[in-house]
Amino acid sequence: MEIKKDTIIRSKFHKGKSRTAWLGKVKEIVVHGTGGAGTLNWVRSGGRAREYYKAVALFHYLIQRDGTIWEIIDPDRWVYHSCRGSKDKNAIGIEMVNTAYDNSDEYTEEQYESLNWLMFEYLMNRYPDIKVIMSHKRAWQKNSRGRRWKECPGPGFDWRKIEDYMKFHNIKYQHDDRYESYWGLEK
Repeated sequence: MEIKKDTIIRSKFHKGKSRTAWLGKVKEIVVHGTGGAGTLNWVRSGGRAREYYKAVALFHYLIQRDGTIWEIIDPDRWVYHSCRGSKDKNAIGIEMVNTAYDNSDEYTEEQYESLNWLMFEYLMNRYPDIKVIMSHKRAWQKNSRGRRWKECPGPGFDWRKIEDYMKFHNIKYQHDDRYESYWGLEK
């Protein structure tokens, strides 16, 4: 697999904030769906420019429908990608392109293959302290304080594809059955 690096977005908007030693280490991966927008060209053209200039709504990786992985923000830097404020300092955000506004379209096999490779083969080797994989919806629920939950990556996402990958590769995990999209990894 290959990761393509986009330098246009980080030079045009915000390159992310430095992950300094006092912030702690990368411990989480948060999976997002683009909700109809969020293609590479949409982001490059300034899709949510007002927020992008402040490092809000940006993310580290974008996985296109054909499985192409784009690094949008250097993962050694952090951005507010899941509306959790300072908790995003310890998380990597991965956006999966979904053409439906409510993320109800099914994701492609190529996207799942790329996501699993990115998380388990690349990021977990680069950041060995990653211990949690969760959906943006789950991250949002943990911090929403009564606000409406966001369907992200949405009903079109099949979490069994992640769980099947972990089982096949003997990756030990704990799954909180109260949530469809939260895994604690055992290392």
